[in-house]
Amino acid sequence: MEEKYAELFAQAGDIRKYDIQYQNFLLQKTFPADFDIRYVEPTLKHVDPKLSVDPKFVFNNSWNVATMIIRHIYHCIPPRHRGYAEGEEDKAQAARVAALIKEQEDNFPFLRFTWVELSRETWNVQSAIRYLIQKEHDPLGQMKAIDILESPELLRSLWCRDEFQLQSPYWFVKDKDKEEWHLEIRNNLMENEVLRWDGSVPLADYIHTKFRTLKSTTGRLYINRWNNPNIIRVRYEHTSTTAPFRFDALRRLVLSPDRLVEKSRKGALVDLEIDKTDYEAPYTLIAVVLCARAETERDMIRLYNVFGMPEPFSVDLEGMAWLEGDIGDPGRAYMLFYAHGPPQPLVLRDNRPVATPSPRIEALRAMMRGSIEPRVGEPPV
Repeated sequence: MEEKYAELFAQAGDIRKYDIQYQNFLLQKTFPADFDIRYVEPTLKHVDPKLSVDPKFVFNNSWNVATMIIRHIYHCIPPRHRGYAEGEEDKAQAARVAALIKEQEDNFPFLRFTWVELSRETWNVQSAIRYLIQKEHDPLGQMKAIDILESPELLRSLWCRDEFQLQSPYWFVKDKDKEEWHLEIRNNLMENEVLRWDGSVPLADYIHTKFRTLKSTTGRLYINRWNNPNIIRVRYEHTSTTAPFRFDALRRLVLSPDRLVEKSRKGALVDLEIDKTDYEAPYTLIAVVLCARAETERDMIRLYNVFGMPEPFSVDLEGMAWLEGDIGDPGRAYMLFYAHGPPQPLVLRDNRPVATPSPRIEALRAMMRGSIEPRVGEPPV
């Protein structure tokens, strides 16, 4: 990581120094401070007197939207996939994940920013970091949240991690005129992209089509394998002539893809059979991005917990919170994010697709800071 970033991040803090419980609270209940260009130049000059600010710079709020989505995703996945061991059996995996996360954050500082302690005390540093990131990756301030979340930088880093892969990193392959199958690694970056769904069939049925046998022009057969990912990303733009799918139909997703298992193995060659056991993977809608259609519009978001209940927003975020309307309007693109949900659907008292803004969040945050002394936990193994 460049020295200018390293010093700014040291000033901004890192919520991973706290225990998991308090980390989750901060990921869920704290938001990026308003960007203020007045803080940027003096903060940068303190780091390096040669740094200056472009007077024409305009902050792009889509970077705040992307920050909130990634923080919410981290809140919804197991700690071991954030680089923390939950038990002795997790230590090896957690160590690998922690090393990979550090490497990815060094290469793309935006990922490191998603772990910053987003407090009022670091307002100036947050603005300076976001200025440097946007100036490098989005100098004209024209990227939308979907462009950021599906950028090559994130396809090469966050989304290529195994826990976010819909399909296994390995697939079964059978050469032409051969009887045996063998494993090969999938290395196509484009396979990490978001699922693009047009609403012509139910979402679960569409995802199941990703696990079928493919045949190449050379006669080779390929079978994708289900990877049971922590997060499923979907770009929904209803272009079908059928009725659109709305929030009630999308808040829970139950997947049961065909799973091929190894019947026997001889070296790299395997004999396959379909797993006949009943299998269901329930997912809950945890976030929606209402994608802006024009320069005059802003990306807006809704967040939900893993039980499907909408998360309340701070009143300060009304310009970013999507407060009215439903999913599925033709001509509008939505990003849907799903995480592992409970085995059985909950009977929810509130079926509205969005929570009302809450003026109590700042008070709750202050109370948490005042009543709980957050324990500084072990660093990532």
